[in-house]
Amino acid sequence: TSLYHCDMELDAGTERYYTSAGVEIFAPIDVITSATLIDNTTGGRVWNDKVAIGPDGHPRALFTKYPTGTTGASGGAGTTYTDIEFWHARWDGSAWVKTRLLTGQRTMYPTEAFYTGSMCFDGNDVTIVYLAEISGSIYEMKKYQIDEAAGTKTLLKSYTSGSATHNFRPQSPSGSDRPYEVTWLDGTYTSYT
Repeated sequence: TSLYHCDMELDAGTERYYTSAGVEIFAPIDVITSATLIDNTTGGRVWNDKVAIGPDGHPRALFTKYPTGTTGASGGAGTTYTDIEFWHARWDGSAWVKTRLLTGQRTMYPTEAFYTGSMCFDGNDVTIVYLAEISGSIYEMKKYQIDEAAGTKTLLKSYTSGSATHNFRPQSPSGSDRPYEVTWLDGTYTSYT
């Protein structure tokens, strides 16, 4: 699969769609020919985690890649991926600029091969990313600063370490009065239900 971006805006109750560059897309929408390609993984898969708009008005995306040749490359129940990659992308006004954040991540549980510990943007700052990073066999919660110009990341904080159970699926509320900068699940996750 590949990952594409387009923007939908309501204009007096009418939906209007635009490419990342702001060019209007007219119905019917054909994503492959109309939307803007963020990432193409031939033979592998790409899953979107989060999208946010930066202070410059441009979108950012967090996504996971399951490259060709991964264990059980077709996915499905019982598959365990062990080389999942976490990525950050930002629209710079003319192209999507991508930065690989992590490699060697793995499937969260085998009945859902494409589920990972996940990641999210800080609700107030798109240069801050919270993510569940594998340490041994346990997900630990981390906070990174993304230097978008340099395409690098810096670890700001490890919320957990040496945990007996997983820490994953971060969410970051927005607003100046938020009680927490990030929340996450702690324990065992065996089903999306």
